[in-house]
Amino acid sequence: MHDWTSRWASISLLVGTSLATSSCLFQKKPPRAFRPPPVAARVPPDTTPVVLPAPPENSTEVAPGEDIHVTAELPPLPGPPKPVPPAKPPATATPAVSVPNAGVVGTPPPAPPKPVQIYTTEERRAFLRDLEDSMSRVQRALAYVENRSLNTDQRDIVNRIKTFQQQAEQERDRDLAAAVSLARRADLLARDLLSRLP
Repeated sequence: MHDWTSRWASISLLVGTSLATSSCLFQKKPPRAFRPPPVAARVPPDTTPVVLPAPPENSTEVAPGEDIHVTAELPPLPGPPKPVPPAKPPATATPAVSVPNAGVVGTPPPAPPKPVQIYTTEERRAFLRDLEDSMSRVQRALAYVENRSLNTDQRDIVNRIKTFQQQAEQERDRDLAAAVSLARRADLLARDLLSRLP
């Protein structure tokens, strides 16, 4: 008996929940009927007759069936269009290549100014320290190989080291970062050269 009671209770709970959640049970307003928008009244078109002026009188009358010959002179056709010269490309800033003349001696145009990097005191000290360290190693390496017997490749490397060393000295006051870079290149070449020597 207990089994039937719990079944009826669960069935009635299920039916009650279904009715409570359905939209038909608690609907407050009846659905509204669709009302079409009002139709705008039409304005009748103006039916007043249009009066046209009388056609002009023709001074020459043509009998029906008679051929009409009309001669008219057309204006002369314009000639072919003139060719348009091609548009010149916009001037670009290309460096002018000067060909030296044998008899003319002139001064070359000044190089454009380079932007200058501004360093803090610590950065400047670090760059100067790196520059001095690299340059001193290069000097020691060049002094070591100066009295040695070198082959052609090794002499070429020594010349490249000296070139980088000179360029680093020239750039020292103008561009400190470039000077450090050149000194490091000379230092690397010097280390490579020393590692190849017996």
